[in-house]
Amino acid sequence: MRILFILVSFVYFGLIPVEGFSQGSEKMDTEVGVGMTMQKYTEIESQMAQGMPMILERIQETANLVKQNKYDEGRENLRKAVEEARSNEQVFTKESHYKEIADYVDKMEDALTLADQAMEKRQKKSALDQLAKAYRMTKVISESPVLKIVASEIALGQADRLIMSRDYNSAGIFLQRAIDNITLVQQDPRLNTQELNKIKNEIIITQQQVVLGKMQDEKRLKNFYPGLAAARVNTLNSYYDIWNRNNAPWEMY
Repeated sequence: MRILFILVSFVYFGLIPVEGFSQGSEKMDTEVGVGMTMQKYTEIESQMAQGMPMILERIQETANLVKQNKYDEGRENLRKAVEEARSNEQVFTKESHYKEIADYVDKMEDALTLADQAMEKRQKKSALDQLAKAYRMTKVISESPVLKIVASEIALGQADRLIMSRDYNSAGIFLQRAIDNITLVQQDPRLNTQELNKIKNEIIITQQQVVLGKMQDEKRLKNFYPGLAAARVNTLNSYYDIWNRNNAPWEMY
C-alpha cells in the first residue's frame, strides 16, 4: 500500500509522466532509477496539499472566535495550527532550497505565538493583527508557484547525479520535470517570467543533448541554479507584496 501511494503521488504531482508506467522491459531500469529518488517530492506535495489549507482554516476560525470574545476556544483552535506549522517547517528545512520558505513558515509561527499571547491577555485587536499576519504568510506559501521553482531545482540536482552515474534516460526525465514545472510558473500573470523563459529554453536544449547521449558532463546543469534561486526569492517577495496590500477578511472589525 505504501508503494502504491508513492507511485500515485508521483503522477498526481506531475513529476513522473503517466507513460512512464507502460509495460516493457526496456523501461524498467529508467523507472527504477527515477522512482528511487522521488520520495522527497511526495513528502513536500503531501505537506502542502494537506497542511497549508488546514492552517488557513484554523486561522480563520480562530479570528471568528476572537471577534466573539471566545478567547479560550480560540487558543485551543490555534494550538492545532501551530502544531501543523511546526510540522511544515520540519519538512521544508530538510532541503537547502527551502530556506526562504522555511523562513516564511517561521515568521508565520511567530505571528501565531504572538496571537496566542494576545488572546491570553484578551487583547482583541492585537490578536487579530497577528492572525492577519500569519494568514498572509500562509497565503504566500500556499498560493504562489514557488514550490514549482523549487521542484525544478531539485529535479536538476537529481539529473546532475544521474548523469554522473551515466543513467542518461533517467536524467532526461528529471530535466523534463524541471521544464514542465517552469512552464507552470510562467502561466502566472503576476510574475515576470522573462528570465525563466531563457532558463527553460536552455534546459530544453540540454535535455535533448542528454537523452541523445551528446552531453555526458553534468557541469552545465550548475549554470541554471543561480537564475532559479533568484526566481524563487522574487516569487516569494512578489506574492508577499500582493497579500500585504490586501485586507484579511476579518480585519474590518
